[in-house]
Amino acid sequence: MPEKQQKIIEVARSFSRKVNLGNYETADFFCSAKEETTRQQAKKTSKRLHDFCRGEVEKAVEEYQEETAQPKEEKPVIYEPVSPYDAPRLEAKDKEADDINQRSKTIEDIKKINENLGAVTEAEKDVKEDND
Repeated sequence: MPEKQQKIIEVARSFSRKVNLGNYETADFFCSAKEETTRQQAKKTSKRLHDFCRGEVEKAVEEYQEETAQPKEEKPVIYEPVSPYDAPRLEAKDKEADDINQRSKTIEDIKKINENLGAVTEAEKDVKEDND
């Protein structure tokens, strides 16, 4: 009995992705690949082509994002005191927060900050005495 001739088919797969750039703008990335194969190998070929296209698109997206990444600037927090009593209290809170940030933050540390938020500092007492 003669061997059956295997039918050759063409498998094509594609993958695309849109990246939101803001202000209603997008960057579009697309890959398409095709290959001739036998019917028996079509599923494997299809998966391989899909994985290839997806990998190429993801690499392109990563490269694009690295090229267009802008370093984030840390803006200092500026307090605008609303009364002469606020400035020393805010400075004390900042110093205490910096001290605690240098240590590991535990629940006890957070409780301590919350308890001290309403406490009157020595600087506040001096300012109150000077104004009286």
